[in-house]
Amino acid sequence: MTSPLRLAAPGLFALAISAPAAWSDDGAPQPSDATESTPHNTLIVLADDLGVDSLGVYGESANAPSTPNLDRLAAGGVLFRNAWTAPMCSPSRASIQTGRHPFRTGIGFVLTDDAEGLADSEVTLAEMLSLHPTVDFESGLFGKWHLGGGEAGPLDQGYKVYRGYPNNLYAPQSYTNFTRYDNGQPVQVASYATTDTVDEALAFMATAPEPWLCVVSFHAPHEPFHAPPSNLHSVDLTGAHPRTNPRPLYEAMVQAMDAEIGRMLEGMGTAFRRTNIFFAGDNGTPKAVSLPPFEPLHAKLTPYEGGINVPLIVHGPAVQVAGRECRGLVNLTDVYATVAELAGVPQALYTDPSRPLDSISLLPYLEVPTRPSLRGRAYAGAFNPTANPDVTLFTWHMVRDERYKFIVVQDGGQLFLEMYDLQNDPFEQDNIVYDSLDDAARQALKFAVHELRAMVNG
Repeated sequence: MTSPLRLAAPGLFALAISAPAAWSDDGAPQPSDATESTPHNTLIVLADDLGVDSLGVYGESANAPSTPNLDRLAAGGVLFRNAWTAPMCSPSRASIQTGRHPFRTGIGFVLTDDAEGLADSEVTLAEMLSLHPTVDFESGLFGKWHLGGGEAGPLDQGYKVYRGYPNNLYAPQSYTNFTRYDNGQPVQVASYATTDTVDEALAFMATAPEPWLCVVSFHAPHEPFHAPPSNLHSVDLTGAHPRTNPRPLYEAMVQAMDAEIGRMLEGMGTAFRRTNIFFAGDNGTPKAVSLPPFEPLHAKLTPYEGGINVPLIVHGPAVQVAGRECRGLVNLTDVYATVAELAGVPQALYTDPSRPLDSISLLPYLEVPTRPSLRGRAYAGAFNPTANPDVTLFTWHMVRDERYKFIVVQDGGQLFLEMYDLQNDPFEQDNIVYDSLDDAARQALKFAVHELRAMVNG
């Protein structure tokens, strides 16, 4: 995308929540008080169904909800403009956890309750950190998992603490009445889910020995669309309705999440200075609530930018130049290698020729955000497994370089190709694949197809 980075005003914090003492006035991280020999903590904050159009700091839409805490995080960190992931929840979360694309993990679509889920052979973030030769990392996951394995899925995938729920909060569950599983044991919860997730994460961070890995996996702002507690948002909900007018409800849910993120960062106290924070959306904004210039047919669950171009902000001691934008081509798989490098886990301990990684460390961007892209081309993908009969069998492969994007769609027995010039057509209105391409465009297409074949068939 081409919009400039818009930073929050100094000192701005949602709903009169004061800035944590560990933050300077402009939101930039202060020097860490961790020792050189001890890795920093890692906090991964994941929003569900939040595209770049719904986060004001990206400047993609004039009507994005107010998110001063996330704006402030960007003001003190690095904002990634061209971050890609799968256009739906489960494959995206699997990519973050494993550093591998969907066609490798076998998770290509939204997992149902009875789906097999993440394979035991995969090495999650928690399992990777446990391989550190000298440091014992505490690890906890709070909120939504959605990677299978039943009521104790994260525990079976290396996490030492789990307080969350396996899937979406669909009826009869809701944001204010749901079953949370505390290390596999059911607990009925009547408080607001976004607040509850932060409560549990703060309790973990207050007592866990450092260094730790904490994954805060919000259900928000995923449907069901609803009115959050009034003290967490300032949206006028007059006339709002989950089906006929859901956008105000969605905005209120985003604001509520932002407010709780602010409370969490404040509640971390001095640990904030010793923590590298990754904030991301797991896929784009849903069709029913997407904002112009994106259109509903190019939103979540589609291979277009509105479905796969997601927010990614990194803040913490690893950031050398605060308040900068990076336009390098990245994927949410890259969180994996970045966490590993920052933690000092030797690559040889978590790599295996039989389990190729697709992750590239973002650390060079955190040091020099304007450096040239480490990737010549970025990839994202999704597919419907045959085990899901409610969705038409399909496979999507999306590849882009710094200018051109290619979408390969296999729908049943048919194959379709689309090509877009993101430099001149960032919202993909003109499929140019059948136009008379110039030499540069033809060469880009040739290289993209060659790399895609090598990756998928390799």
